[in-house]
Amino acid sequence: MRQLVELNDNLDDLTAAGATLLAISDDSKPATTRLSRRISPKFSLVSDPDNELAERYAADIRGSAMYWVRPDGTIHYGYTDPINALDRPPLHMVIELAREAADATRAPRASEFDAPCRPHKGAWICPNEP
Repeated sequence: MRQLVELNDNLDDLTAAGATLLAISDDSKPATTRLSRRISPKFSLVSDPDNELAERYAADIRGSAMYWVRPDGTIHYGYTDPINALDRPPLHMVIELAREAADATRAPRASEFDAPCRPHKGAWICPNEP
């Protein structure tokens, strides 16, 4: 929930980067509705307990996951951690990847190791961190 609040608080930066935020939860619809009422997001929060929406993109949202989908519907970059749902990319990485995904001339990133930051032993390594 902390990350959704952070994204909600920084939605203007994400929008300026060319992103449209859609949060997909593998929680039930009632649980997702309660969460939506609690945090009042300025973006759509969708319940997908059977992973049907995520599977359209060949994605898996169980645990912690973030995907940057390009305007043509292809995935620019995806990060998943089915074990540690609290391990999430830092905000500056989220915004940088949103800029990249909005740029149709940029090639998709190949893997989590082809990103501005990468997970390592429970922390995020960001060589060029602002």
